[in-house]
This record gives sequence, structure tokens and C-alpha cells, in this order.
Amino acid sequence: MKLPKQYQTLVGERGIHLSGGEKQRVCLARALVRNPKILLLDEATSALDNTNEKIVQDALDRACKDKICVIQNGSIVEQGTHETLLMNHEGQYYNLIHTNQLSHESDEAESMNEQQQLNNIIIEDKQRLLTSSEEEKMTQLNGQSNEKAYRECDPVKRQHFITISLLMFIKLGAISVVTRFFQVFLFACSGEGLTKRLRTKAFRSILCQEVGWFDKQENNTGALCTRSSGCGKSTVIQLIERFYDVTKGSLILNDCDIRTLNLQWYRSQIGLVSQEPVLFDLSIRENIAYGDHLREVTFDEIVNAAIQANIHNFIQTLPEGYNTNIGAKGAQLSGGEKQRIAIARALIQNPRILLLDEPTSALDYENEKIVQQAIESVQMNRTTIVVAHRLSTVRNADLICVMQNGRIVERGKHVELLKQKGIYYRLYQNS
Repeated sequence: MKLPKQYQTLVGERGIHLSGGEKQRVCLARALVRNPKILLLDEATSALDNTNEKIVQDALDRACKDKICVIQNGSIVEQGTHETLLMNHEGQYYNLIHTNQLSHESDEAESMNEQQQLNNIIIEDKQRLLTSSEEEKMTQLNGQSNEKAYRECDPVKRQHFITISLLMFIKLGAISVVTRFFQVFLFACSGEGLTKRLRTKAFRSILCQEVGWFDKQENNTGALCTRSSGCGKSTVIQLIERFYDVTKGSLILNDCDIRTLNLQWYRSQIGLVSQEPVLFDLSIRENIAYGDHLREVTFDEIVNAAIQANIHNFIQTLPEGYNTNIGAKGAQLSGGEKQRIAIARALIQNPRILLLDEPTSALDYENEKIVQQAIESVQMNRTTIVVAHRLSTVRNADLICVMQNGRIVERGKHVELLKQKGIYYRLYQNS
């Protein structure tokens, strides 16, 4: 209700103008609008911060039937209510409760049916019957009969003349067919080349634009109707990457304003791991090597980056190892595996600054723990800036900044912020 157009606000393509938590809550509202008798939730609160997660979880608890099933290795090992499962101190549910928050898992699948229509084309060939008369009379321009001259002509010469004429017409037809073929072929090649050049130049122009260019209304597939969502955490990452320049104040790097630095050199010193990593339909080796596409990356460098990202041992268990194709958008991998490959790709160029934009927000506890270990192992000898709403991700940081409504309201180490008993303390109590 705080947006300028409230419920009429456009969210952009794939909800690009909303933060991860806001998109999750819109999806929950969309599922509840029909008041369904059966509600399937696949990690519905994984991308919410602690405060919003508690609100949504309380609403879900009131709607459930108090039966919990614990699944391990594809089998149900425990089932019952929350209280009865907690009584078993040796059970899996009891261990999960005392290590992290409760997570609900379900599978929701969508199927799409494709139909193909076949059009049978029946071609009927019709033959034309040629009829000829045995004898034709030729008439001169003055109207006099030429039949006598025609009959007196030598039959051999007449046959020779007809043969020569027939061959000339056949040759003329063959030349016409060949000429027509090359005419159509060359015109098609010319049109194809012209279209390709135009599309290449247009696409190259789009790729060379700054990120801010895509936010303009005339250049976007959807209308930009709202300001930056959330409290500004991801916006800080965009400013550090210099997708935008600050309008007030400055960003200082080693006593230098980043606006005075060479943009290409500056970005080459930064590695970015986003909340939703973009992976390509290529092998694991090619996806990691793409982190530095300006040179030929050696296999040893790829392995070293994978070891630092805590993904090397998993890759070794695959049948094809580093040559395994991960599918479109990394569909063959889990969330934690995709995130660790994204970290390895960011490390391939050995950046001095590593930016992590909510790297564990959409992961369950097990994958979050593995990714967290990878993050801690790559923080040596470089500046690491982590954006997160889960306190477990940042509690060991040298400096924690708490943001609210686009402003830093608290800063300090984990213990110092707990002593202040402010916003960070309340978040810690709700976690």
C-alpha cells in the first residue's frame, strides 16, 4: 500500500522491480486468492527476512492440520504433531528444530501441453494434351497463299530446320531456368545478409548500453511504476558495481572516488554472486571459465576455483566430471550447487572485491551451511561485501550494517549490536 499506484503497480518482467521477499509474498497471496482446500508450499518462506517469515509462518500454522512428516532419503522416518515429534530427542525433527528454523517443503509442478498441427498438401498434376494439325496453311502479308511453296520445300531441309529450332528453344529455356535460379538465390542471400547486419548492429548496441538504460520506460518490456523495492540492500550492490552513479555523496575506494577510475579496470577487480545465479546450458567447466572470458582459462585454474568454492568434491562424483552439462539455467543442479558454481565463476579472475547479494536466501538449512562454508573460505585476502537478511550469513563479519528504509541505522560487530538491543537485536530474537 506504500507504492504510488498501490495494487495497480506493475512489477516488471519476472518481477524485476520487487525484492526476493516481496515476490515470495505476492506468490503466497496469488495462491490464497481462490481459498483452496489444498495448499502446496515449496519452501514458501525461504526468501523472506526473519520478521516477515514469522508473520507468514503464523498464518500458515493456523491453517494447517498439525501433521508433520519428516522425509529422509525418500522415505518417511517420522510423523506426528510438532509437540509429539519434539518429545523424541533422538529424532531428525528434533535435530532440525535445534539447528535452524522450521522449513516446509513441497513440490509444485506445472505442466505444459504442446499440440502440433499437420497440414497435408495435395498437389495434383494435370497434363495438357497437345494437339497438332497435320497441315497448316501459311499466308503471306499480302494475303496470297503460300501452300505451294511449303509443299515444294525439301523434306530433309525442313526436318533439319525444325530440329535446329527445337534445340534453340530448349537451350533458351535451360538458360532461362539457370538465370532465374541464380537471380532468386542471390537476392535471397543479399536480403539475408542485410537483415543479419541490421540485427547484429541492433543487438550490439543493446549489449553496450549501461544497466540504467534498461530502466527507462521506453527501453523496457514493462513499465517502471515503482521505486527501488526493499530497504536498499541490493541497490548498494548496484552502486558499488557502478551500474548507476550516486547523485549525492561519493563512493570511495582506496581514497579515490570510483567515478574517477577506469570503468573496465574497476569492474575487472570485482566478482559478483547474485541471489539468482545465471548459468548457461553448457558444461560445468565452461560455466566456471566464463568468469574471465577475456583470456583462455586453464583447467588448473578452474579446479582451484572449484576447490575454494567447496564444489570440487561434488563435481568429481559426476560421471563426466567437469564436462557434465548442467542444462538450461542449471536445471540439473540443486540451489546450493548452482550457488557454489557461481562463486567459483566469480573467483576465476581472483577479484579484490567480492560482492555476495543474498547468496543463501533461497536455500534450505543444509545447502545454506555448505554455501556458508564456501563463502568463509574465499574471504581471505580480499574485501567481501555480503548482502543478507539471515543473520547466520553475516554474524562473523568484521562490520555489520543494519539498513532500514534505505539508511544505515546501526553498525558494528555481532556482539556489539546485540548489546545495543536495537533493530539487530530484535531480528536476532525473531530468528
